[in-house]
Amino acid sequence: MTGVDLRQLEYFAAVARHRHFTRAADHWLREGAYGKAAAHYKKVLKLRPNDETALLQLVQASIRQGSLVEAKGYLKIARDAREARGDRPGADQLTLQLAD
Repeated sequence: MTGVDLRQLEYFAAVARHRHFTRAADHWLREGAYGKAAAHYKKVLKLRPNDETALLQLVQASIRQGSLVEAKGYLKIARDAREARGDRPGADQLTLQLAD
């Protein structure tokens, strides 16, 4: 097997893991198992740290668990990411949520 083939396999395996953890997290969030959902969203973020959807879902799971300090921390990360990519209106929206 060549190096290119191995890299392709690693990439496809990472995509499959991301999809698996995202689906599992979404399932647990819908079922009300917020701790399990949060754990799976954290796994998604280890694979793709810039996955804003997973980060914002982690905020929701944390809020529903009653972990408001954690939720605000994740929301700040999402806000900072939006600011860094030049999405000022999006960052402002998250800043308003932080104020609540």
